[in-house]
Amino acid sequence: MFRHPMSWIGLALVIIVLVFWDRSPTQRLQPTPDDEIQFPNAYIEGMETRVFDPQGRLHYRLTALRADHFQVDPAGPGDDDFSLVERPDLTMYPETAAPWHLQALMGRSDARGETVFLYDGVRAWQDGEHGLTELVTSELWVEVPQEYAHTDKAVNMRAEQGTTDAVGMRALLGEERIELLSEVQSLYRPQESNRD
Repeated sequence: MFRHPMSWIGLALVIIVLVFWDRSPTQRLQPTPDDEIQFPNAYIEGMETRVFDPQGRLHYRLTALRADHFQVDPAGPGDDDFSLVERPDLTMYPETAAPWHLQALMGRSDARGETVFLYDGVRAWQDGEHGLTELVTSELWVEVPQEYAHTDKAVNMRAEQGTTDAVGMRALLGEERIELLSEVQSLYRPQESNRD
């Protein structure tokens, strides 16, 4: 078929271009083996970030044991830059709901800090007017300004009413709306009524 070495090289280049040409921001945030090989531009130990809304109210707070920032293009900052965060602890303060707390062993943030990918032992919880709601999963994407979280992995949700397991989830945290996407199985605990 291809008898010239240049034909093989050309074919390899075409495959490389097709595979790496069009990557969405979500794909760019996925951890890769190269993350551990690259050297960070900067790092922070004992990091704490607070972001306020236009009215001056605390919108979210992010703390971490350590954050390593990677600049992909040596010429300067760009949209592909990212930060790896060790033991991220994100607290979101929705305007009309109780705070949401999100923790993981590791996280990866985009250049602007607006999209955070939490992985390894992700736990999210809210202690609202209906009691404690807790979510446990292996990976969770958080669109911080929109107070939106989603995953396509297995999720365990616990609340006072019972326990639910599912695969995939979308959550509008500020509106306290959680949608479980597939393979949903629940164990419901009926509430005891106080009748005299």
